[in-house]
Amino acid sequence: MEPQPTPTAEATVDTHRSTAALILCGGRSSRMQQDKNFITWRGRSLLLHVVHQVQTVCSRVILVKSARDQPLPPDLRLDSLEVVVDTSPLAGPAAALAAGLDHLNASSLCLNRLPTEHDSKPSETLVFLSGSDSPCLRPAWVHCLLDRLRQSTHALAVVPRLAEDPAAVFPLCAAYSSRSQPLVADYVQRGGRSMRGLLKCLPVQWLEETQMRQIDPDLRSLINLNTPADLSALDRLT
Repeated sequence: MEPQPTPTAEATVDTHRSTAALILCGGRSSRMQQDKNFITWRGRSLLLHVVHQVQTVCSRVILVKSARDQPLPPDLRLDSLEVVVDTSPLAGPAAALAAGLDHLNASSLCLNRLPTEHDSKPSETLVFLSGSDSPCLRPAWVHCLLDRLRQSTHALAVVPRLAEDPAAVFPLCAAYSSRSQPLVADYVQRGGRSMRGLLKCLPVQWLEETQMRQIDPDLRSLINLNTPADLSALDRLT
């Protein structure tokens, strides 16, 4: 097995804004008819493909699974990852995001240095959110989304959106600030489940298609696998 890449210096240059990836891997995979995490493509599990890509950009990688005893692919190096259990596994991806943000904020209280009188802004983690079924994800895509969020003065999320269909948004391939945690938690506590519904509760900056294609001309980073047909289409990619 190839060694997993270490985070780049680019990912950790801002001590006030560290970076993390949350990978949601607790879905039931009902449409795929098998556990997507264990499907292999080009010699690696789908989950490992995603881990490899985000590790080149993010200083922390956190897997959110649905149960403590949920198995993970054997090709993962768990000593380089953090694992969180979603206590509401049937409440949808927004609840899984809330669990990941809770973990990040709780651990930041322990890991971050104490603030000083010279600090001009609060500590914050910039989070890239992904499912475990996006094996064509590109590190440049992850970096772009996090960088857009880093530069924004108001947004708590940066989300891709296709030009030809404004309803075609991709909240599971997007960047979120850890400061969004109270809003995400409130949405989930009010019974919210869908990620698109969550976006209505957050200040969002959209990453438009023309900007996306400058980084990823074929938009392969947006590919996610939900059905056997999707997997067959992936096998035909060159």
